[in-house]
Amino acid sequence: MSEQLQTWNYESSEIRTVQKEGKPWWVLADVCKVLELSTPSRVAERLEKDEVSQTHTIDRMGRTQNTTIINESGLYAVILRSD
Repeated sequence: MSEQLQTWNYESSEIRTVQKEGKPWWVLADVCKVLELSTPSRVAERLEKDEVSQTHTIDRMGRTQNTTIINESGLYAVILRSD
């Protein structure tokens, strides 16, 4: 099932979110870009299993993509661990 993305602007960067079970989840690649973290997959490995998930999204070209998302707890963990 594909999730509907909602896009937020933070300074000059887009942050995409999806609703999962009524709660917001952030696209990890977007969070990493804002924090200047180069490898989202390595960031995901450091998170608790309940803080990270996968979802299918539709990109701007209409293709289905597998996307790593993080919940609010995961978002705070990524922010606090970044330099």
